[in-house]
Parts: sequence; C-alpha cells; structure tokens
Amino acid sequence: MTTAVFAAAQCTVRAGDLADNIRRHLVFMHAAQRHGVHCLVFPELSLTGYELNLAHDLAQDPDTPLLAPLRACAREAGMTTIVGLPLRS
Repeated sequence: MTTAVFAAAQCTVRAGDLADNIRRHLVFMHAAQRHGVHCLVFPELSLTGYELNLAHDLAQDPDTPLLAPLRACAREAGMTTIVGLPLRS
C-alpha cells in the first residue's frame, strides 16, 4: 500500500505581485517534491496576498497562462498542488 504524503505551505507573500508569488510557490513546490509530497496545499489567496481591496483587479480566469509554471511543476513532480487566487466570475 502506498502512503499519501500531504503538506501545507506557508510562505511570505508580496501583496499583488503575482509573478514574485508564483516564483515563491515554485520554491516550495520543489522542496515538497524533494520530500516526496503528493499533495501540497497553500493558503487562501496565496498568490495575491489577502488584499480584499485588490481582489477584483487581481482576479484571474481559472485557465490563465500565469499559472502555467505552477501547472508544469506540479505535473513534472506528480504532485497535486492547491493555490489561492481570486477568480473572475
């Protein structure tokens, strides 16, 4: 039987800086991969910071190309990764 390894990540977030926050997430994802994590969970709004006054402007479509590096890293690692991002409705 295979044991699933879950992990929670808590990183410093730069408010509204999606590019830098994605870079920070990738660092955590690579570390999780080295530790054999199967599912990595980041907090709510982890990619934007908990800036409710900016949430509307920072909202993205679920298939935004901005998430491509995270998707590629997760796919390469065989790891489910859950991130927080305000979504357009």
